[in-house]
Amino acid sequence: MATYNSDAIDAGLMPTPYGAGQVVCRSATYTNDGAKAAGSIIKMVPIPEGAKLLRIEYSFTALGSGRTADIGYSDDMDHYVDGADVSSATTGSVVAINQDFSSDDYIAITILGNTLPDAAVLKLNAYYKMKDMIKDEA
Repeated sequence: MATYNSDAIDAGLMPTPYGAGQVVCRSATYTNDGAKAAGSIIKMVPIPEGAKLLRIEYSFTALGSGRTADIGYSDDMDHYVDGADVSSATTGSVVAINQDFSSDDYIAITILGNTLPDAAVLKLNAYYKMKDMIKDEA
């Protein structure tokens, strides 16, 4: 099992002057180059310290039979999606409802059950806002 980076992870956290309650959408695409082992982790989107994650949207090209995908973060790699069937093209979304990040982290996809095939395309959008930007908001 190895770890690979999407375009958004390679670009890193972007310094942004966040406005009060402003929702940020960070998008990532990973296009596979050569088959990767089952259990490979694809770091998709960096999440900054102080973020409150609101929603994740994802799409995969058809990865073939016997494969599933997990979506999570460093401490819980299947926190948002656990064992989604990705044998055919798949899209979906998850509502995270203000999940706090107390340190810089990332949203990742893990491919299980078989290799990540050559030329597979994984896409992910993560929507978040920064905590403590509105005085009366928890």
